[in-house]
Amino acid sequence: MRTALVIGTGLIGTSAALALSQRGVAVHLADHDPEQARTAAALGAGTDEAPDGPVDLAVVAAPPAHVADVLADAMRRGVARGYIDVASVKGGPRRELQARGLDLTPYLGTHPMSGREKSGPLAATGDLFEGRPWVLTPTRDTDTEVLNLALELVSHCRAVPVVMDADAHDRAVALVSHMPHLVSSMVAARLEHADEAAVRLCGQGIRDVTRIAASDPRMWIDILSANPGPVADLLTDVAADLEETVRALRALESSDEHKRREGATGVEDVLRRGNAARSAFPASTAPRRASTRPSPCSSTTSRASSPASSPTPSVPGSTSRTSASSTPPDSRPASSSSWSSPRRPRFSRPRCGSGAGRSGSDPRLPARPRGRGGRPHVGGVPGSQ
Repeated sequence: MRTALVIGTGLIGTSAALALSQRGVAVHLADHDPEQARTAAALGAGTDEAPDGPVDLAVVAAPPAHVADVLADAMRRGVARGYIDVASVKGGPRRELQARGLDLTPYLGTHPMSGREKSGPLAATGDLFEGRPWVLTPTRDTDTEVLNLALELVSHCRAVPVVMDADAHDRAVALVSHMPHLVSSMVAARLEHADEAAVRLCGQGIRDVTRIAASDPRMWIDILSANPGPVADLLTDVAADLEETVRALRALESSDEHKRREGATGVEDVLRRGNAARSAFPASTAPRRASTRPSPCSSTTSRASSPASSPTPSVPGSTSRTSASSTPPDSRPASSSSWSSPRRPRFSRPRCGSGAGRSGSDPRLPARPRGRGGRPHVGGVPGSQ
């Protein structure tokens, strides 16, 4: 990959552009807000000048509701040899493009599983995707060239490629990202009218649970509007668990010893189920950063490095193969980036596996202590954050 066009210079698009440009790719930046593109260019993410001709790869980093429109326009203008998007929902945009009768062989839907509570180009970093899953959703019609270009992008961003079916991806992110975000927001909302003395007692637990609730609500309306069914199904299950837990807690208030034992058993059951599921998480491979993000209980450079060798992609439920003629498996989502790299790795088309935000902080709350993160984790799971 020698040239790239990043359309949409928010957090994800600019972070991907920074990673590419740090590795020598000539990146062109475009946005519906020219000032935002100029800001990204000033950060070193590329140039806001239009390319002279078709680039190698166009990366569409637009909200899910606008992905199909932006992609259709770019494909009709022939701005690139290959096209990808980095939206958090994959099935809907592809179906919209199919309905428009476009040739989708040069298109690949992708999703980097990384982000921050902050948005916009000023929040971007070139290492945002490092060690994170980057999901690729090829079909039997996907051209091998665009797959190779996408894998090169993932490698430049130092992310981990994960191949999944588009609809399986949407169900998975509903479980590991979209539903948890709403639950976090609901917990944080309990603090909205809380007594100030109670809020002052906020500790690390409530900070952790509500961290992602600090995301931009407008961004999350776009995301949830594109994947409402799977999220609603999961929240129905959560509601059933809440009803059972409420009944168990009420039983603990009873003067009847038998009811209290039943209540204790019910509460213990939900706690143990949580323990078991939590202990099964793969360790994150993403390096920890010093936290500067707002949370409900807090007041309020990218790093250039030599190009990484391509991570081994893996397909859920299958054995990974890494030779030039092998099938690349699943990977983790990443975000847009730009700039040149060493020779592009060549892979044959993989089989599809089945698989598998944020606003401001509350000024009433005590400041969160700051410090640098510890050593990086090893491992990872698609969709972990």
